[in-house]
Amino acid sequence: MIIVHSIHLFKFTYLRGLLGSTALAVEGFAITAENYAKAVEILKDRFGRKDAIINSHMQKFLSVTPLTRSNDIKGLRQFFDMCQTQIRSLESLGVSFESCSSLLCLLILNCLPYYLVLEFNKETDGSEYKLDKLLKFLNKEISARERAESSLSAQCIPNQNKISPVRSSLPNNLYRD
Repeated sequence: MIIVHSIHLFKFTYLRGLLGSTALAVEGFAITAENYAKAVEILKDRFGRKDAIINSHMQKFLSVTPLTRSNDIKGLRQFFDMCQTQIRSLESLGVSFESCSSLLCLLILNCLPYYLVLEFNKETDGSEYKLDKLLKFLNKEISARERAESSLSAQCIPNQNKISPVRSSLPNNLYRD
């Protein structure tokens, strides 16, 4: 019982440290094991609304600035990672993607450069959009572009160290143009 009591004290102290400005919701509670459970309930009532959390994740999709360049590999990777994060969060909240897969696909496709949308549509052959297929396609495309960029930059590095004479510093008769 003493160990459980200590764990709740540690959790409550840690929780209060994380809350920042939202700490006002549990202000006035002394840091005790009994008050930890009360504070958690108050925070769940205030911030644990599943519908509001789902709406927040969906709003992230709606507020993304569309990518305009298909060669912006860093931007594509960040966009893909954001999509993955939001989808995982929605899955953990119990959202079923069977019912909204097409809608999410359209939201994601509207943020992509034309060339990528065209390539994805070539692969789907006009069939219904599936979220898992779109995510696999994007991951494959972005990974291929990252590998290509990496190999190109590796080829350019040795060329940067070459020393080339400056024509103006040498006598004109040394050049055979």
